[in-house]
Amino acid sequence: MGGRVFRSHRPRPDQPGHRLVARRANLRGGRRKLRGGPGGQHGSPQQPRRPTSRCRIHRRRVGHGEHQTVLPVVPRHDGDARSPRRGKRYARTVSSMGDRFPEDVVSLLRAAGWFEGRAADTAPALQAWDSLGLRAEAGPVDLVREFDGLHVEHPPYVDIGETRHFDFTNFDAVAGVRGLPERAYREYTRLAGLPLYPIGQNRAHMTLMIGAQQIFAGVDNYLFTYGDGLDSAVTAMLRGEQPTKIGEWHP
Repeated sequence: MGGRVFRSHRPRPDQPGHRLVARRANLRGGRRKLRGGPGGQHGSPQQPRRPTSRCRIHRRRVGHGEHQTVLPVVPRHDGDARSPRRGKRYARTVSSMGDRFPEDVVSLLRAAGWFEGRAADTAPALQAWDSLGLRAEAGPVDLVREFDGLHVEHPPYVDIGETRHFDFTNFDAVAGVRGLPERAYREYTRLAGLPLYPIGQNRAHMTLMIGAQQIFAGVDNYLFTYGDGLDSAVTAMLRGEQPTKIGEWHP
């Protein structure tokens, strides 16, 4: 049997091939150590290594040893509603809108497409105001940037059969200028005693205009106002409140 090495036992030091078999055995033992098997120190499994990804948390290990499972974890970000940073920003938005408008008016605006940071193009409105001989840059640019292009349905309403028809307001400065006769605009500014900037229409027959932080409404040969303060005037309009008559002119 000479120098033949049996696999069933480890050869003695005086047998040929001892060094080769011992080296193989050491390698197998090293692999067991890396795997956390019985070949580790004192025969106890080693703890799993932490992930080396540069991202904070992208995976999570469950279990030990050969039964480990790697589960993906979706990290939170600023846009997540559960994120504390996103929650604070949302709270500030609701708080600021609540300071400006009551809850029912905020709901109407959001239903019409208003959102935080909305910024409509103001160039068409500036050109339309300029066509009336107004100093366009002195007009209600911020209000147009925030609301222009919104179609807001609001009270009062009329029920016809099974259909409920709401009143509506179109914030559209260009349409307000286009639908306003030259003489009517001249008479409205005379009654108001100040320059008026059209910002839209109510039910396509009432022209909405702004002057000195007030919203005026011109209908036929009558001029009305919704009171002082743009936010309070928007609230009055969207709640269907009746405006106050300023005066009239003879056609």
